[in-house]
Amino acid sequence: MNSTESDPDELSFDGRVALQDLVMPLYRRPIYEMLGARIKGGFGAFTGVSKLSRTRGVVMSEELDVTEHATPPNHHFGYGAFEMVWQPGLSKWLKGFRPDVLIAAANPRTLSTNFGRRWAQKNGVPVLGWGLGSLMLAKGAEGLRHYGRKRFYGKFDGMIAYSTIAKEQYAGYGVPPERIFIVHNATTPRPTQPAPIRPDTFAQRPRILFVGRLYEGKRLELLFEALSQMPKETRPLLEVVGTGPGTEEIKQQAEAILPDEVIFSGGLYGDDLAEAFKRADLFVLPGLGGLAIQEAMSWALPVIAAEGDGTQFDLVRKENGWLMEPGSVPSLRDCLEDAFSDCERLRRYGLEGYRIVDEELNRERMIDEFVIAIRSIREMMS
Repeated sequence: MNSTESDPDELSFDGRVALQDLVMPLYRRPIYEMLGARIKGGFGAFTGVSKLSRTRGVVMSEELDVTEHATPPNHHFGYGAFEMVWQPGLSKWLKGFRPDVLIAAANPRTLSTNFGRRWAQKNGVPVLGWGLGSLMLAKGAEGLRHYGRKRFYGKFDGMIAYSTIAKEQYAGYGVPPERIFIVHNATTPRPTQPAPIRPDTFAQRPRILFVGRLYEGKRLELLFEALSQMPKETRPLLEVVGTGPGTEEIKQQAEAILPDEVIFSGGLYGDDLAEAFKRADLFVLPGLGGLAIQEAMSWALPVIAAEGDGTQFDLVRKENGWLMEPGSVPSLRDCLEDAFSDCERLRRYGLEGYRIVDEELNRERMIDEFVIAIRSIREMMS
C-alpha cells in the first residue's frame, strides 16, 4: 500500500484508479506516488519495461510505492515515426484490479491501449486518455494518420492534456472541449528555497545554462552556432549539464563551432546542480524537452525555449522569457542578444518565472488537476 500521507484538506477521490504508461521514468515516480496518496480506494500503475536503446537514456525507476504496480515487457516494432509498442496483459491486469476510472496512454502507437480501453468501457469504467497532444505527422501520410487519430481520440470518454496547446489539438480532432482536462506537466515541486538574489549588472561574461539529457533532439548545435555569431568579447559562457547517448557527438560539435568555450559539467545532482542554476543568468532549451524549464524557473532564471514538449507555451511568456522559432539559428541569436541587452529586465523576467512556478505551475498543482479530471469524468459518466 502507498505509505505516503496526504493532507485531509487536499482534493481526493474515493474510488480506485488505474493508470497505464509506456515506461516508468524516475522523474514520474513522485508524481504517481503523490497521486496515489489522493486515491483512497487504491491506485494501480501498469508501466512497461523497454530496452535502453528505445528510451534515449531516460533513467527508469524499478520501484513505485502504490497499491499495485505491474511491469510488463514492452515489445517494440519499427522505428521513428512508425514505431509501434505492444504491452502484453493490460486487459487481464485491469480485470483483476477492477478500477473505477482508467487513465490510458493516448498514443496511437501504443497498440495495447485500445484493448484496455475496450475492456474498461465494456465494464462501465470511464477512460481518460492522457498525453502531450498530437505528435507531428510524418510527411506523405498526413491525411491517413489524421483520420486514424480522430477515430482513436474520439473513443475515449475524456482526455487529459498536458498543456493548453494539447487541449486545442485534441479539440481539433473532435474531442468535446468540456471533456478535455488540462493537467500541466510538472515534475518540479513548489519552490522551497527563496529566489536567488542576482546583481543588477553582469559579470565580465554572463553565463547561459543548459540542463538535460544529451542527444540529437536537444539541438544544442543551434545554441553553439548562435553564440558563435555574437561578438567574442561579449559572448556569454555556456555551461552544459547532463549526460546521454549523444554526449560525445555534442562535445565534438561544440569543439568545432565554439572551441574551448563550452563547459561540460556532466551529470550534476543535489547541491551541485543547485549551484549551477544559481551561477547562471539565463536558461536555454533549443530543442526537445521541457521539464527542465520549470526547474530553471524555480531558481529565478529567465528562459529561451523552442520546441519543448508543448508545456513551454504555458510556461514561457513575454514576462519571463522568449520563445524562439524552432530550428532557427537567427531567431535564437536575436533572442540571446535581446536577453543580454538589459540586465535589470533579465532579472525581472527571472523573478516572474519564479512566481509562476511558485503560484501557478508546479507538481502540487498538477496533482490537484489530476484529481479534478478523475472526479469530473466519473461524475459525467455516472
